[in-house]
Amino acid sequence: MFAGFTHQPAVDLASALAQLLPGDLSRVFFSDDGSTSVEVALKITYQYSANRGDGRRRVFISFDGGYHGDTLGAMSLGRGSGFFNLFRNMMCQVAVLPFPYTFEGDEAAEDREKGALIALEDRLWNGTHDIAALIIEPLLQGAGCMRICRPEFLARLVEMAQSAGVLVIFDEVATGFGRTGTLFAMQQAG
Repeated sequence: MFAGFTHQPAVDLASALAQLLPGDLSRVFFSDDGSTSVEVALKITYQYSANRGDGRRRVFISFDGGYHGDTLGAMSLGRGSGFFNLFRNMMCQVAVLPFPYTFEGDEAAEDREKGALIALEDRLWNGTHDIAALIIEPLLQGAGCMRICRPEFLARLVEMAQSAGVLVIFDEVATGFGRTGTLFAMQQAG
């Protein structure tokens, strides 16, 4: 933890990472583990909404089978395991949507994706405008039995979320730094 301070090796690493990130992503926040990185992303999302004067946006969207960590906010996003039931009353508000997992040669992939996108559309446009962010493990749910989704689905998901003013968090703990063929899985979805 830098606690408001830094040092040259951290600055050099942050600069090198920022040059590798796609698009206009240019900020780096160092974290010691995946749970904490997700927790920080949730806090940044809340702060972003508060800074914009939109305190209604307090709900997160996650996907069934997803796992984002063991800190309180992170485990809120992966409620499906039952392991976290004791803490349910302390958790963030989360809407869990179906994850359209697929496999090579799967002729029903588009139908599952369509169902997930309809569920997302229903939740985004239900009139409450309370969604702060959507979080997903891009391309692969690691702890969720290695379930895969297609890049086309991710691209459409991001497009829909952004059109509703909803931030998107890609949890790349299991997929980043070359593990899926590109430096980051999000690159495969454009």
